[in-house]
Amino acid sequence: MAKDKEKNEAPASQEPKKEEPAFLEQYRKCYPTNKKFYVTSDNLVFLESEFKKAAAHQATLGSGELITY
Repeated sequence: MAKDKEKNEAPASQEPKKEEPAFLEQYRKCYPTNKKFYVTSDNLVFLESEFKKAAAHQATLGSGELITY
């Protein structure tokens, strides 16, 4: 069971969430060709090509999750 729990607590997800935070609107305007944005638990935003950087940053935070929009 512990292994199943670890899978559910993955540090990053590449599947988009439905509801976006309001601050992402400005990123979508500035980066119209970018389809995914990764948002860390401290609300730092990474572009779709920066997944590894986003996951690494989220890992340093110690809690929360990386969310894809």
